[in-house]
Amino acid sequence: MAGTEAGIHIVGIDEGGMVGVGRIYHRLGLPVSASAARRTPSVAAFEEDTGIAVARQFEAANIGADHLVVRASTLDDDNPELWAARRQGLGILSRSAALARVLGEKRVIAVTGSHGSGTVSAMVTWILHCAGLEPGFAATARLQNFGVEARLEEGKWFVIELGGQGAMATELSCDYAICNFLERELPPGDEEGDELDRVVTRFLESNRRLKEAFVNLDCKGVRGLVERLSLRPTGYALEHRAEYRANLEATPEFGVLFDAFYRDEPVGSFALHMPGAYNAVNALAAIAVARRVGVGEATIVEALKSFRGLENRYAVARGGGVIIVKDLATRPTGMKRVVDGAKQANEGRLIAAFRPPRYGLIKYLKDEYAAVFADCDEVVVCRGEQRDADAVPGVGSESFVEELRHRDVSATYVASEAEVVGHLVEKLRPGDRLIYFGDDDFLRMADQVQAELAARAERVPADDEQPRLDGPLAEGGEDYD
Repeated sequence: MAGTEAGIHIVGIDEGGMVGVGRIYHRLGLPVSASAARRTPSVAAFEEDTGIAVARQFEAANIGADHLVVRASTLDDDNPELWAARRQGLGILSRSAALARVLGEKRVIAVTGSHGSGTVSAMVTWILHCAGLEPGFAATARLQNFGVEARLEEGKWFVIELGGQGAMATELSCDYAICNFLERELPPGDEEGDELDRVVTRFLESNRRLKEAFVNLDCKGVRGLVERLSLRPTGYALEHRAEYRANLEATPEFGVLFDAFYRDEPVGSFALHMPGAYNAVNALAAIAVARRVGVGEATIVEALKSFRGLENRYAVARGGGVIIVKDLATRPTGMKRVVDGAKQANEGRLIAAFRPPRYGLIKYLKDEYAAVFADCDEVVVCRGEQRDADAVPGVGSESFVEELRHRDVSATYVASEAEVVGHLVEKLRPGDRLIYFGDDDFLRMADQVQAELAARAERVPADDEQPRLDGPLAEGGEDYD
């Protein structure tokens, strides 16, 4: 860990997964400082748990002459702290490269792809924990079963969610790798999708320690990746031939039951307290890796049954008889899977609240975004990010609402996030399902909706009050038989 004795400075600790780097370095007893553009719940919890005050502005003065600098991948290169670090000749590491420096001899399971990597990595971690293997982990969101984003344990295993561009760090060696999805949903001329393919290929083929790779063969992009790879991975899928496959047996309210098979031999019957066929696919990846490292089927069954998911990744709550789903998905394919899963529960109306990402995405992918909401009874669209509005004149939240109406989808434009809460509270009624899509700030509005709906329920006769739960699985909730 040369260069870390004087401590690290994390630029953009509020971005996905960076809090975990701070937690792990602090756990090792190394000095940690950080800066952030926002005080997210994760940043607030980090400050409270560690006693480290996070700087609220990016300033060159935050960089010490002996710092090792770790940067969030989403930051612009002209960030004043990155500029100061380069001027002083300091090392600047990515999240995964920073983690690679402290993992030592641990055996690493890495999960990558365009989406779904967080859920899969959390499932793998929880299964290993239930098997008594004391795994460390680093994810981009809080694992609900553990209450933190990252932990460095005494066990020999470490599970890391790389996401997509995290695979750029070829310094990180892994023993097992999972590639869950590679889906290109970007405007024409945007090279990010092509780069993702390249870096995942490079990451897999440059890992000399790699014993086995597991890939989702239901994803067209992953199938293309497999054709280019020189190694032969192990496949898992629902709809294509693969070593691991599953038959969905039933879909009870906000859950899924399935039988898993390995080369047509039964593995076991599994239950998830999360809906959607895509979560069965996620679970197949976790099952495959867990069996590969020696975890027994009975342990995997019980672990998946008690798996609670990640914060704001298909997080489910109830208030006043309304089922509320929060998800950080911003690309159409991932959003469509969330909507399809929510359609399984209840017979009430399906209502979505959406804060659009970059307007360029809405312009070039308007058909795909509109298809996400085709089965919704109502869509409430809030003003989206403005950063590329000038580059895409006439494209924005209001024009997207008009596009939805043109497709016979009932849609309402609301100018401010604060107004969304009041609008939804008045519109929702018991039995409805509400899906919230947006960033962390917008998803916190869903918590306000839940609180107001629950308070409203308390003002009606007790017989009409509906149960409430927090997260995908309520504490003490009933297991599926």
